[in-house]
Amino acid sequence: MSDSAQPSTSQMPKKDKKGGKNKKKKILKYTKRAGTSGIRGQLYETKLLGLIYFKALHDEIIEEFYLASNVDEIGMFDDICLRAKLKDFEKPINVFIQAKHRENDKLLTLNNKKDLANCFNSYLSIKRRFQAGNDDVMFQGAFNETDCVFIMYTTAKDDGSGKASEDNLVTFLNDLISTGSPGSQPSYTDEDMNLLCQQVLEEQLITLAQKIAKYVLDDAKSQIMNDELVLQYHFVLAQEVFDISDVLPEGHRIASFKTDFFKQSKKFLKIFKDAFCSEILEKRKIDVTNETQDLIAQFLSKPDDSENLSKLIRGNIIIFKHGCLEFRDKVVPHSHKEKLEGINHNNKEIKDEAIEIAVKESLKNTLEFKVPATFGNKDIAIRGDDNKIDKRLDHLCKKLIDLIEKTEGDQITIDETLEDGFLRLNGGIASAIGNLIVFDDNCKLFKFCEDCETLERVAKRFHKLLKSKIPNLENYRLDMRVKVFPKLSLDRTDYDELIVKDFFSKLMFYTSQGDENDVEKKIIEEIEKHEAKQAKLNNPKKKSEAIFLRYHDEIQKWWMVPKEGEYLTRESDLYTKAVDSTSVVNMMPEIKFSQRVVFAVNGRIIESYDPTERNREEESD
Repeated sequence: MSDSAQPSTSQMPKKDKKGGKNKKKKILKYTKRAGTSGIRGQLYETKLLGLIYFKALHDEIIEEFYLASNVDEIGMFDDICLRAKLKDFEKPINVFIQAKHRENDKLLTLNNKKDLANCFNSYLSIKRRFQAGNDDVMFQGAFNETDCVFIMYTTAKDDGSGKASEDNLVTFLNDLISTGSPGSQPSYTDEDMNLLCQQVLEEQLITLAQKIAKYVLDDAKSQIMNDELVLQYHFVLAQEVFDISDVLPEGHRIASFKTDFFKQSKKFLKIFKDAFCSEILEKRKIDVTNETQDLIAQFLSKPDDSENLSKLIRGNIIIFKHGCLEFRDKVVPHSHKEKLEGINHNNKEIKDEAIEIAVKESLKNTLEFKVPATFGNKDIAIRGDDNKIDKRLDHLCKKLIDLIEKTEGDQITIDETLEDGFLRLNGGIASAIGNLIVFDDNCKLFKFCEDCETLERVAKRFHKLLKSKIPNLENYRLDMRVKVFPKLSLDRTDYDELIVKDFFSKLMFYTSQGDENDVEKKIIEEIEKHEAKQAKLNNPKKKSEAIFLRYHDEIQKWWMVPKEGEYLTRESDLYTKAVDSTSVVNMMPEIKFSQRVVFAVNGRIIESYDPTERNREEESD
């Protein structure tokens, strides 16, 4: 027992002079570490679940619902998940809640950047789960086809910087879950925006790296230019990751890794490289079971030998994860781990060289691979003979002239309201970005290239055509607002900001909420009102308490089911079972207890039974 847990001498029971104890016994206490009462968090979550499920069952505005808890792989908003169809609401709603019982009057803020990043990561994880045809009813349909809300629900206070909302959905949520203050939307700073925009880019680059790795390893070479992320980043990849050949007679190009790619140290390119290498090594690992001990022995004797280290990496004995090497088997001698840590921190050149050897060996004959002619935007992509190309260029030129004539000033907006044929990559303006259309760092808009001699064949022809029709072509600037247009750099874009703003628009704080006892009282009140409407109770308050105990018991049993949970819906019978199993409670004040009769009564029901009623009956007898 620690010193803090030892009872002080002033608290020890004292004996009187006769050796007997004083009649008044002192209570022994000790100081507890904050957060040790874990059961309160569980009760908080299960009682809040009980409140939401009860209201969902009996609220006429809710036409259909699915309720879940502890959903896997969605991050921190997994405590309570609700999908519902509401009357007079166009879209279904999805509510994802993190329920936290906080002690010591802590504040809930966005000041902790790690917490904010985790919160945003959870939003991204959930967003990825939504897709058409999903078998999981919680995530059916596209993300933008549902009204999603991400809720931090806590007993903690806020810092007063949030803003209230009178939105119909928020009003509904306040009625559904609030046991304290109404929900509010937290404010955010430019620093928050910068942090999360970087996170958007990192997440996109990791996903992109995984897609490119899959494509490189795919013998069939799937239609890579149909992927939205590839459409956004293929120009950057052609500038920073791959060397791209001219178009071959067969109609495709050849991509090969740049010589310095595997030694890349620029922050975002390194994120891409690390994710790409991890994916390749995972997909192309080899079996070296018979050589494991020999390879480890060689590594320990020569830890700076990149060739030996690469064999351990290829054999999946050492894995490359989050930019570091680590033993796959966690139960290895401490001395082995120390050697590897030394390489991670003090000999990064050996680490990078070993990974490069392992990846290149894994790729073997796929270090060069086919890509579509449009990959990298080396030239404007128009298929066909010269007549067909000229005809298409005339069409694109007329569209640009039309836009200029409709524009006041010299800034032309190109957005997603324009026809798809004009915007697309094949035969559209998207393939001109990076060759004919370049970025102007001075005004952060796009402009037409001034030196046509650097352009390839089709782009050069289009430039001459435009100059013949628009002599002052170089004066115009283009404001590109099309999501899948190629990015020319890894700088932050308006679309990165839109993702972050969408996250903040869907994030809500429910602070200063009641604790688990307050939530319990709220449920009992709701049960009492509901059961009283049934007009069949002689003691609604007494029964509502008993029903709650059985109802919460059913919720907890459902909550504790491991691995695979069953959605609670309007057809679920948790509440009905609780009502049916407590019908005996109504009879208890009238039961005459006899020494010859033994009742085996559930302990939870006994808690709701008031023994004073029995005493009054006995006195009246």
